[in-house]
Amino acid sequence: MTKCRIAITADTYPFASDVTNLVDAPFAPRGLVEVIARLGAIPVVLPDVPGIRGEDYVDLFDGLIIPGGPDVDPTHHVELVPGSSLYGTLGEKAYVNSRHHQAIHRVAEVLEVTAVAPDGVQESVETHDHKQVVAVQWHPENMWQDHPEQLKLFADFLKRVEESR
Repeated sequence: MTKCRIAITADTYPFASDVTNLVDAPFAPRGLVEVIARLGAIPVVLPDVPGIRGEDYVDLFDGLIIPGGPDVDPTHHVELVPGSSLYGTLGEKAYVNSRHHQAIHRVAEVLEVTAVAPDGVQESVETHDHKQVVAVQWHPENMWQDHPEQLKLFADFLKRVEESR
């Protein structure tokens, strides 16, 4: 079987060049590119093209990741909901970083909250089947080297991509 091709949208933060440039593509999230390659998939960094979002590329690749900003140390734990994909992957608690300037206010009917911070911020959502969408508010691509349990998120993502091929 061929390796999964995982698309990673380019980081558009103005300070991104301070934490990137592992590959020959501007603003490639260093930790994310490395973890995807380490787990045996092919990371493909997508260019930042005005008017085109990462989601517009979804049919061209086996999976899509839209990363966040620069590296920040973890700051708190989140409680994970039993029965969720994240609970199965990480257990009942996860240590996460925090640099939100936005948070979920109202959850769509097709989603359910699967992790909550001590301050009440909803840190992850999943589809009700816990397979189609698993989205987190923190940035595991910036944490996996110091917190290897975060690698499990990427391994689970790649496993679900392989199963859907």
